[in-house]
Amino acid sequence: MNATPDFTPDGKQLLYSSTASGRAQIYSANIDGSNLRRISNTSALEVEPKVNPKTGTDLVLFRAGPDRSRSIG
Repeated sequence: MNATPDFTPDGKQLLYSSTASGRAQIYSANIDGSNLRRISNTSALEVEPKVNPKTGTDLVLFRAGPDRSRSIG
């Protein structure tokens, strides 16, 4: 399942959460679907990526660990 998308300020890339790997992780892709990349690779569930609208490079996300801990990364 793909969910919680966010666009970079220039509108050229999309960041989103996907369970393609078996658990929710963060991915990025160009708007046309090319250059698909998995950004995170942790045992935690990572969702709701938000790109800093000023820099276009800084990323904030919500992380829920296997021990049920939660944090903002």
